[in-house]
Amino acid sequence: MTPAPEEKPATPRLRRLGLDRVAGRAARRLVAMPGAPDARRQDWARAAAIRLLEQGQDDEADEVVRGALGRIQSQQVAAELLSVVVGWGLSHGRQPALTAQAVAAPDCCRPAPGAAAPQRGGRGL
Repeated sequence: MTPAPEEKPATPRLRRLGLDRVAGRAARRLVAMPGAPDARRQDWARAAAIRLLEQGQDDEADEVVRGALGRIQSQQVAAELLSVVVGWGLSHGRQPALTAQAVAAPDCCRPAPGAAAPQRGGRGL
C-alpha cells in the first residue's frame, strides 16, 4: 500500500542535492511573472503552495504565496489566496506563518455588518 501524497516527504538524497527546492524556486518565478492575470497567479500560487505544504516545505510554500501577493492587484484575490493556503495548513494541524497576514487581510468578501447577505442561486424571491 503506497502512502498518500501528503505523507511523502522529499527523500534525503533530494534534500542533500538541493533538488527538493527546485519546485519552490520555479513556483516563485512563475507567480512573479509579469503580465499574468490575478486569477491565474492565484491558481498557480495556491496549487504550488499546497503541493509544497504536502511535502513538508512550509517555508517554501510561504515564499511562493508572498511572491504572488506582491504581484496580485486585487485585495479580494489576495485575501482568497491567503484564506485557502492558511486554511489548508490549519486543517492539517500546522500553524502557518501567514496566519497573521491572513487575519489582517481585508474582509472584502463579507457583507458589511447589518447588510443583507447576498442570495445565491434561485431568483431571490
